[in-house]
Amino acid sequence: MTSPREPCTEWWQALRADPLGWLLDERHPNVAWRVLVDLVERPAEAPAVCRMRGGASATEPVASLLERLLPDGTWECGVPAWSPFQGAWWRLIAAVRLGADPTDPRLRAGLQRLLEEGDGLHVADPCARARAVEAACRLGWGDHPVVAEELARFEAGAHGGWTCVHEAHHDGEGRCTVTAVALARAVASTERPDRELGEAAASRIAAWLGGLDHPLETGLAGGFPNLMRTDRLEALTALVMAGHPWDGGLHPALAAVQLAQDAEGRWRLDAGPEAFGHLEGWEREDRPSRWLTLAALVVLKAWAVPAGLPNVLGPPPAA
Repeated sequence: MTSPREPCTEWWQALRADPLGWLLDERHPNVAWRVLVDLVERPAEAPAVCRMRGGASATEPVASLLERLLPDGTWECGVPAWSPFQGAWWRLIAAVRLGADPTDPRLRAGLQRLLEEGDGLHVADPCARARAVEAACRLGWGDHPVVAEELARFEAGAHGGWTCVHEAHHDGEGRCTVTAVALARAVASTERPDRELGEAAASRIAAWLGGLDHPLETGLAGGFPNLMRTDRLEALTALVMAGHPWDGGLHPALAAVQLAQDAEGRWRLDAGPEAFGHLEGWEREDRPSRWLTLAALVVLKAWAVPAGLPNVLGPPPAA
């Protein structure tokens, strides 16, 4: 048996157990289709992906988040679109983060109405705008004129690192980490990534992670879905999505992620939803999280070997 302290030669050796079957549970198609695309790397139009994705928007809590969205794209929320964690924009952002079907005609019509009517992306907080842009790009709308214009505005402000009024979002230089993470994910989701904006966001994220204290005994401190917050696992995932090269300064953050897994190779949710907690279907705090486990596996798949993380699983059993 290989010593558990030897470095990984295959990324899965960084796991204590294989959680893939748990992640692909058909009772959670909104998670499963993202696992197939993001981790297993199945094509978006593969039959298994289409089957799982087709049931995603009818799965809780996505179904409840979209219950006030009519087939013509009208949102009947009774409050302005940017009303904190109640308006249509926040419902759409949360639904996309929770694996809503991006081909759903109703969801696409709802996004179009939000972009082209009412307040559009006119909200003061750059982190809120960045989350909306991220959701639009994840739905394949990065080329829409309103989204493209907003990306250009963010690129123009990249030299300032993007600031917001929320002190909890600030890195060591007072810049908004939530904005940087959302923009890195948004740019990576477009068909023609804006290299300058993506690199600026990734550089800001890497600097923030490199400056954090990562006490290994405290666990992951991860939350989902992150709306107006972020954490080190989401930040690492954003860097992987952006194609950021491995940086030794990220090793403490990555090591903390590996250590936070349980004996089943799963990661616990430490912070529940910021909003919509009255809806059904949310993952519970202090329980294994499919979404955090997926994110951790994506990061470990990319970087466990170049980072030299220890082999905690050993070789696969003999055939």
